Amino acid sequence: FHTDPTLCAHLGIYKTKEAIIRRFFWTNMQEDITKFIKECIKCNQRKKDPHNMTVEPGKQFSIPNKPFERVHMDIMGPLPRSCRNNAYVLTMQDAFSKFAITIPIPAISTEIVIDKFLRHLVYIFGPPSRLITDRGSNFMSHKFTDLCKNKGIQHEPTLPHQKNSNGQAERLHRTLEECLTHYVNKDLTDWDLFLPKVT
Repeated sequence: FHTDPTLCAHLGIYKTKEAIIRRFFWTNMQEDITKFIKECIKCNQRKKDPHNMTVEPGKQFSIPNKPFERVHMDIMGPLPRSCRNNAYVLTMQDAFSKFAITIPIPAISTEIVIDKFLRHLVYIFGPPSRLITDRGSNFMSHKFTDLCKNKGIQHEPTLPHQKNSNGQAERLHRTLEECLTHYVNKDLTDWDLFLPKVT
């Protein structure tokens, strides 16, 4: 269960327990899950030691009141170019529900970003009230800022040289990277196939 890419994809104790509890129950379940994950070789090899990580303070945001009130959007990559010609992931995460949308993309042009943003988020869930991005040229372009104005989206680029001010997107990227490393082939050319399973 813990090692299955369609179910838990080597997630931590809490998320694995949440997934298992929906389907099974047994005595000492919590202890068994904790022990199994702590002894998982792949998890121990791949996951970073939290005691050795430096944490930079991120920007503090107010807690949203409803889904898609605030969305964090970013680009992960470049990654090794996949067999399907993708090298980046456009990520969008709702701050209220933590629901994430991940789209493999071949390049990070403004046109591609706008197309995926509209098709995968705006046309399905409606425009978010607020959109947090970094100051990448694709997000700061006239086309993108005009789109936000036309859709009534308050676009809030992070401060320059403060990568962690979009901490929610950065955490999502770390989770995706950790999960993907358990399943990709040795050439790393199939990561985009596993992306939907680990999102």
